[in-house]
Amino acid sequence: MDKKTYRALAKNLPMITQFGLSLVTPPLLCLFGAGWLKREYGVGDWIVPVAVVLALSGIVSAFGNFFRYMLRQAEQEEREYKGGEH
Repeated sequence: MDKKTYRALAKNLPMITQFGLSLVTPPLLCLFGAGWLKREYGVGDWIVPVAVVLALSGIVSAFGNFFRYMLRQAEQEEREYKGGEH
């Protein structure tokens, strides 16, 4: 690999890391929170499906934000590329 490829990888590494955290964190927090509520307050088993729905909404939100960011980046790079042609 050349330096340009390494530079592009290094530039996108924080974004990929953030995306991974955005995918993992909501399900973990929701499921651990549901387990804690069941243990501490004796909430019924109905809390687990609620936590799963909330976790799924967090994952969908993470995907939406990721693709919105990627689209914005692609548009910016296209503008810079077209601006450099003249």
